[in-house]
Amino acid sequence: LSEMPPGPTEPTSAQLQNLLKIVVDDLIKLYGRQNFVTSLSPNLEIITSGLKLPFHPAMCKLCGFADHSHNDAPCTKCKVTRESMFPSHSLRNKFAARTGEEHRQLCFQYRVLPNQEEKDKFFSTHGVRWTEFARLKYFDLVRYTIIDPMHNLLLGKCIAKTQGYTRWIKTNALRADTPKMEQELHSIHDFLESYKSPQWAGRLPMRVGEPAGGSLTADKYKCAVTGPWAIIIPVVWDRLCKDATAAHQRALDRYEA
Repeated sequence: LSEMPPGPTEPTSAQLQNLLKIVVDDLIKLYGRQNFVTSLSPNLEIITSGLKLPFHPAMCKLCGFADHSHNDAPCTKCKVTRESMFPSHSLRNKFAARTGEEHRQLCFQYRVLPNQEEKDKFFSTHGVRWTEFARLKYFDLVRYTIIDPMHNLLLGKCIAKTQGYTRWIKTNALRADTPKMEQELHSIHDFLESYKSPQWAGRLPMRVGEPAGGSLTADKYKCAVTGPWAIIIPVVWDRLCKDATAAHQRALDRYEA
């Protein structure tokens, strides 16, 4: 452990670069030279180092990227805009790829801008800011940053949260009970009361899908999609699909009338 941000609030990207500079200085020394004399080893010692950034928000700050909320550069791999990310045609992945060399050049352009106002405009246009990692000639800032599974698959715009909350709960595909009728969530809650899983797998709140159940963390979404949801959701669809289809048709008939 070489250093930790002082807190108490989360540091900005610019503040992190002050800490990162010390690490990059050491990495530059290590590059091309592996033999060192240390106080604990008077003879030459071979040192091997690696670089790992396991958390997407930290990766964006440390590697000079914008995050998924940026309008023009939400992706670290291609030049898709935020507006073009979600339509069906975007699944064909035909957007131009970003390159490490281009990203590095933009980082250095950002670095020499005279004031913060110019830097903010540059970041708004390109979605790139300065990172000390740009000084590492061997480090490809685009190739060596990978998709973070926690945010991409569990909390991000792809599978678990989007499908479970945005598509099922917010659209009332899975509904809470009414005073007169049991709905889809009732079946899920009944199942969760009897569902048993190993302690290491975690446990979902009993009232999942309702305000009383609270927001799910990444671990709980992982537990849901790999366990109970995979079992009970097909049962719910099979049991209620016929009624839901009929209700949808009645709604269409009223709309057309």
